[in-house]
Amino acid sequence: METRVAVSVLVFLMTGLDVVLTRKKESEFVWTKPFRLTLVRFLYLLARYLALLILLVEITFMCLITAEISETKQAPEYSCLSLLTFQCVSSQCMLLVLHLILMLRVLALYHQSLFIGAPVSLLIIGRFTGVTAGVLHGLARTPSPLKFSGPCLIEVVPGTSAVGNPFLPFVFGELFTQVILHGLAWKRTIWDLRVFASRPAWFSVLNRDNLNVFIGIAVAMIAMTVSAVKNVGMADIFIFPLWITFLSFAATRIILNLHTLDPSDGTSSSKPMELTTITDVSSWDEPWDTTTFQNTESELCSDHSEQDIASL
Repeated sequence: METRVAVSVLVFLMTGLDVVLTRKKESEFVWTKPFRLTLVRFLYLLARYLALLILLVEITFMCLITAEISETKQAPEYSCLSLLTFQCVSSQCMLLVLHLILMLRVLALYHQSLFIGAPVSLLIIGRFTGVTAGVLHGLARTPSPLKFSGPCLIEVVPGTSAVGNPFLPFVFGELFTQVILHGLAWKRTIWDLRVFASRPAWFSVLNRDNLNVFIGIAVAMIAMTVSAVKNVGMADIFIFPLWITFLSFAATRIILNLHTLDPSDGTSSSKPMELTTITDVSSWDEPWDTTTFQNTESELCSDHSEQDIASL
């Protein structure tokens, strides 16, 4: 258990270091006067400081469990189950914040279309409630499909089917959600404008961030699946704190990368960017407006028309 505490403390310090390194960008984005708490800024603060709170509570939890460990080096099962429940709920909350940020990007890219927004919203809400309830139900089953060894290392009871593993619904549900969210975004930023040679600078920012998040989520899901199926108990020591930190990094970088984008890259305005709007690429008044792609496509079509006329 001391090793688990040490790893969590190290990851907590690493997350705190990231807060220090990005304090200037955060101050410019969130704390500038007059202070205005928008939805995007609220999600940013949740992604940043909820992760720190979760890691701090986990460290406290494990310190309390350490005091209960018997001479056989075995932690009480009820304590391990409580810790695992906390980790599952915390993970779902952090994922919900990330999903909401990704959903705002999708809604902006599709002009806040109800046809897109309603299914995506239902997907995120349904995934959060369904997966959370499913995992908690799996943990509360009797007999339990899980057992704990040593300092709360998780092992699946031999003979448990893949369907009975409480972690696999979480893994597949998350992969499905990520494919939908990133697929919708990539359709607008890559496929729908594939005929145009020139694209706004923020296209590369969106695509890069989407790719980084998707790859990170996929790698984490693979690691969790291997740990759950192959009973690699020692992996539990590292997976959860690194997972929470990754979600915090991903969510905050999605917002900050657009906020700090150089206005000279495809636009003449010097106003700062904020997440939920992308306007006409020649004006950054509200960087995530619903008319983004209408304006972008019309401008690009106009440019190509002028080139065609000039070539005649």
